[in-house]
Amino acid sequence: MLSRNIGAVRGAHKAATTKPVEKVAKLGNGLTVGTIDSHKPIAHLVLAFRAGSRYEKANQAGLSHTIRNFVGRDTQEYFGNTVVWTLSQTGGVLKSFTSRDLFGVSLTIPRESTSVGLSVLGQVAGNPGFKPWEVEDVLPTMRADNGYRTAYDLVVDQIHKAAYRNGGLGNSIYAPCSKIGSICTSTLSSFAEQHFVTGNGVLFATNAVHDDLLLYGDNHAPIRSGNAASPSSSAYKGGEVRRDADSKYAHVIVAGEGAAGNNTKALATQAVLLTALGNSSPVKFNTGTTGVIAKAVGQNGSASAFQAVHADSGLAGVYLVVEGSQANQAVSNVVGALKSLKVADIEAVKKQAFNNALRASAHSDNFAIERASQLFQSQDNYIQQIPNVSASDVEVAAKKLTTKLSLASYGNVSEVPYVDTL
Repeated sequence: MLSRNIGAVRGAHKAATTKPVEKVAKLGNGLTVGTIDSHKPIAHLVLAFRAGSRYEKANQAGLSHTIRNFVGRDTQEYFGNTVVWTLSQTGGVLKSFTSRDLFGVSLTIPRESTSVGLSVLGQVAGNPGFKPWEVEDVLPTMRADNGYRTAYDLVVDQIHKAAYRNGGLGNSIYAPCSKIGSICTSTLSSFAEQHFVTGNGVLFATNAVHDDLLLYGDNHAPIRSGNAASPSSSAYKGGEVRRDADSKYAHVIVAGEGAAGNNTKALATQAVLLTALGNSSPVKFNTGTTGVIAKAVGQNGSASAFQAVHADSGLAGVYLVVEGSQANQAVSNVVGALKSLKVADIEAVKKQAFNNALRASAHSDNFAIERASQLFQSQDNYIQQIPNVSASDVEVAAKKLTTKLSLASYGNVSEVPYVDTL
C-alpha cells in the first residue's frame, strides 16, 4: 500500500510539472471554447458574454449591474434554490462579474464534478429567468454594492467618464442610486436575448478536459444561437472629472490612451511600461514601491501604475494617494516623470514584467476570467511577447500615453492641478 501511494504521488507530481498546453476552438454555433489543463484537483470554469455596461443604452444605466446581481436566482429551467443546493453538494463556489466589456460567471469546483459545474454555469449565465417578483429582491444588494465602493472604485469610474465622455466606455459598471429599480424584466430579457448568444460568448476552464467542454458547448449548453455583438465606437478623447469629498487625502488617476485588448504586442509593451513606472516592492515585508513614479512622489504620498484594458481601447497611467496639501507637487512630478521616461535596464524590467504576469496566471480563478476576456479579442497570449519588447517600444508607448492626458480626482482636490496645466 505504501509503495502504491508513493507511486501515485510521483505520478501526480510528474503530471503537475508537465507544461500545460492551451487549447482553443470555435464551435460551429459560434461559441469559443478554451482550456488549460494543469491536472490539478480544482477546476475553474468561466462563461462570459459581450454584455458589459458599454452596451447599455442611454436610458438603461445600471442594466448590467442588475443582471450581475440576478445570478444565483431562478433560471428559465430551474429554481434558484435548486442551483444553490446543487453547488453546495459539490462544494462549488459561484461568482458573477461585470466590466465595461463583459458580463460573466465563474465557478470553482472539484475537477471530478466538472460536468455538474458546466450544467449549472450554463443555466445561471446563459439562461437566466428574470422573474418579475425577483427584481425587488436584487435592489438591496445593488444599494449595498454602491455603499461599499471605495475611493479607488469612484476615481476609476471618473477616469472613464473623463477619458471617454459620452462613449459607451464612459458608462459605470454600477447603477446610479437614482436608477436602481428602474430596469424592468422585459428590458432584462430583451438584453439577454440579444447578447447571451453563442457567437457572443466564451467558455473557458482551467484544470478541465477540453473535449468535455467541446461536447457541452456543442450539444448541451442552454445558450441561444446568435452572432457576436459589435460595440459602438468609444474613442479616447481625454478630459477631467473632479469630485470634492470630506477627506484628508486626494485620490488621483492621471492616464492617457493605452493598449487595446485586441493588440497583444501593445499589451506586452504596456506590461513592461507599467513595471518600469512602479509596482509593489519585490522584497518581502517591504511596504515601499519601486520604479519611476515612486521616486517622483517621494515622501508626499503613494503611487502605483494603473491600467484599464478594453476590447478596442485602453487607459494607462498612475494612481496616486496623497495629502491634499501635497497634491499639486506630487501630480506635477509624476506627469513630469512620465513625459521624460527612459528605461535604463530594459532586460531587468522585462524579466520582472514577465514574472509578474506568470505569478498572476498561477492564481487559476483570476487567470480564468482574464484569459476568457482575452479570447474575445485574440487567441495569442501577450505574456509570450514580453521578451520581444524593446526599450524604444516602451518609450514610444509612454509618449503616446502623455500626448493627451485625462485626470480624475476624488477627496481633498483643491490643490490637485487641472489637466490643462500639466
